Amino acid sequence: QLNTIPLNFGTVQVGQSVSQTLNISNVASGPSGYVEDLNASFGSTSGTGASLISGTGAINGLVAGGTDGSSMVVSVNTTNAATVNGAIAINYETAGAVNGVSNGLGTAAVGSDSFGVSGVIATAQVINQALPVINNSPIDLGNVRQFTTSPTGYVDITNQATTAPQAALNASISGNAPITASGSFTLLAPGATDNSSLQVGMDTSSAGHINGTATVALVSDASNVGGCEPNCQMTLASQDVTVTGNVYRLATGSTADPVALGNVHVGDSLAGTLSVTNTAANDGYSEELNASTGTTSGDVNAAGGTITRLGAQVNDNSSLTVGLNSGTAGAKSGTVVVNYESDGTNTSGFGAIANGSQTVTVTGAAYNLAVGNATPDPVTVAAQRVGGGNTVALTVSNTAAAGSYTEVLNAGFGANAGDAINNGGSISGGLGTGGIAGGDSNNSLMSVGVDTSTAGAKSGTVTLNYVSNGAGSSELGTTGVGSQTVDVTGNVYHQAVAQINTPTVNFDIVHKGDMVPAKNVSISNAAAAALNDVLLATFGGATGPFTASGDLGTGGLAAGGTDTSSLMVGLDTSSAGVFSGSATVSLASHNNEMADLALGTQTVALAAQVNNYANADLEKLTGAGSLGGSGTSFTLNFGNILQGSGLLTADLGVLNNVSGPADLLRGSFDLTGANDFAYSGPLSFNDLTAGMGVNVLTVNFDPTALGLFSDTLLLSSTGYNISGYSGELADISLTIRGQVVAATVPEPGTIFLAVGGLVALVVMRRRAQA
Repeated sequence: QLNTIPLNFGTVQVGQSVSQTLNISNVASGPSGYVEDLNASFGSTSGTGASLISGTGAINGLVAGGTDGSSMVVSVNTTNAATVNGAIAINYETAGAVNGVSNGLGTAAVGSDSFGVSGVIATAQVINQALPVINNSPIDLGNVRQFTTSPTGYVDITNQATTAPQAALNASISGNAPITASGSFTLLAPGATDNSSLQVGMDTSSAGHINGTATVALVSDASNVGGCEPNCQMTLASQDVTVTGNVYRLATGSTADPVALGNVHVGDSLAGTLSVTNTAANDGYSEELNASTGTTSGDVNAAGGTITRLGAQVNDNSSLTVGLNSGTAGAKSGTVVVNYESDGTNTSGFGAIANGSQTVTVTGAAYNLAVGNATPDPVTVAAQRVGGGNTVALTVSNTAAAGSYTEVLNAGFGANAGDAINNGGSISGGLGTGGIAGGDSNNSLMSVGVDTSTAGAKSGTVTLNYVSNGAGSSELGTTGVGSQTVDVTGNVYHQAVAQINTPTVNFDIVHKGDMVPAKNVSISNAAAAALNDVLLATFGGATGPFTASGDLGTGGLAAGGTDTSSLMVGLDTSSAGVFSGSATVSLASHNNEMADLALGTQTVALAAQVNNYANADLEKLTGAGSLGGSGTSFTLNFGNILQGSGLLTADLGVLNNVSGPADLLRGSFDLTGANDFAYSGPLSFNDLTAGMGVNVLTVNFDPTALGLFSDTLLLSSTGYNISGYSGELADISLTIRGQVVAATVPEPGTIFLAVGGLVALVVMRRRAQA
């Protein structure tokens, strides 16, 4: 059964596609399972415009009681205007199957319907489609900042009039990213224009040039004519509207953070510049950057400058300045706020607007310069002698505050003046490599002294040049930090020059037992007159019978002076002999400022001859008589002599009867008043050495007359020596006696006496010859 009433397409527009779907039911009835399924298909067409009517689709196996409203569609060809008033047949057949299951009976025709079609563009109802014309493509939206609301553009569209009647125009718009669009209108009459209903914009989330489209959906709507239901609207080809514009991103500032201003010395400018970059992309669609400094904190004590219209991806590292307080030593830090603006003057055309800020940390450090000071100042060099090497070590201190923010001190000698000298020492190097850290000192490398090539009170100055060295701390290199002039004084003494003017003390010849006066040793300080030591001397160490004593006293002997009395040599004469020895003069150079300088010793040669005094003694050498006595009285006694017994002779000698060394002996006999005996011989003698005897006197006696004969002779003698000494000895009295008696028979004793005399005479003569 065909449920659709005859189709009436009404007024349609040329080119409009029109069709309607048939609704067909299988209305056969019977016991369940015994009613066959229905098939349906299109048959032939007939009537006016039959060729313009067509059917598509078929129904197969429509079960009993079922309806199909979609499988079969009737269409009208609207290519050209025409009148359609015809029909299309629908043929039915039973399928020979129940619920799709064949019952073996096969298909069979069960009749047909004729479906009528009419009303396709009756002559009185022929109309043209709407004719849309877009009047303002492309639409330029201009410039806009990123992420702001897009400017709005409106599509200007006209339903261009044609030969009446003509359908009205419906339109709606949609955007194609990045273009946005909204709005619609309906039933725009032929010839009319709408320029406010369809609006376009653009997505501002991305910067750059915008060139896109918005699509206008168009419908030709015959509702303005009427009688077109249900096919009043005919979709027309859409049209694109080109939309352009520029989206500019804001300039974005970035300042290098943190900013390290480095190191300076306390009080120096601790300042620098900020490095600001416009980080916006350099693609032609970024605004320019303005920047300025704002609030500060901490040690930041200066900030200023401005940056105007800094291009994208451009850096400015000189316009904004910042500084830190360097009035004290230590690490410095603080912050400065950098305020940013995006300026579209040269790009988007918009004015400057704030675009955030950045707090930048600024760091740096201020270091104390080293401060040099050397002590002692002034310097007094310990007294020394010519050629001495006394120096005074300077304690060089870095008096700047101790700590890691103080540079180390280096020092070196500059020019000397006057008599001052230095050792050429220096202090160099950075922290930990030789320099003096703050609060520390060095007392081992630099020393001063005075010129000791000559004697005198010396004075002069040395200059110390100081350098502050930042190696290992501030790394600021080296900086001269002044100099110090140190006064240097010191006494240089010429040592005493000992000159022994009495190198030998000779007592010559003295006599045993004499009280010999001490002899003096003359000593001089031969140093030239200047700032000189005095000479100290002590005398001692004598050998042999000598003594040595005396000294030059605590005051010493001044330069150029001579002392002839303080040093003495004595002689012990208790023993005779020829003596030689020595004494030692211990010498020292002395001044009141220094320890004494030992000058060693000098030896004084000592000599003396201690003689025994000459001792004259008589001895009978040969001949008759006997000699008796000693000392200063002797007797030569011939005894009793027989008258006429013949001539008697006696030889007497003088003996220097002393052991050597001794004085020489000289002398002579005085025969005055001696008449009883006859005398011969030299009667005098000279140069008798110790123990030496000489035959001086021969006594002859002829006993012709009876009686007692007696003479007394005097021996005068002198002891002397080559030293010039000469001393008379006590005279020796020699008595010569003989008794002449008458001749008688000789007694035995007389004979023996005579024989003994002859023997003695022979011995004395031999000794004299020797």
